Amino acid sequence: MGRHSKRTEWTAGLPGPRNVTTQGGSDTPRSRRAQGRKLSASETTLLAEQYRPGAAIYELAERFGIHRNTASLHLHRHGVTMRRRGLDPDHIDRAIRLYIS
Repeated sequence: MGRHSKRTEWTAGLPGPRNVTTQGGSDTPRSRRAQGRKLSASETTLLAEQYRPGAAIYELAERFGIHRNTASLHLHRHGVTMRRRGLDPDHIDRAIRLYIS
């Protein structure tokens, strides 16, 4: 170590820097990169075809080996209209009536 090194005697007993694994030669740590696999164009189409008739995002994400947010992103890019969360107004009225009775 040279005279201008930042490592001095007081740091000699400390552990060295953590070894951060990078993927694909990138400088980005692996923990901050996308972890899932990429879907092919045919898989993305299949994802959309299975979502439209009623398959849940969570189910599709597991089936295709991707995160639920990634599945949703693919559907948005494919122009698929996402199903609403929660109850529609008719179901809310019915739920209120059932709760009261």
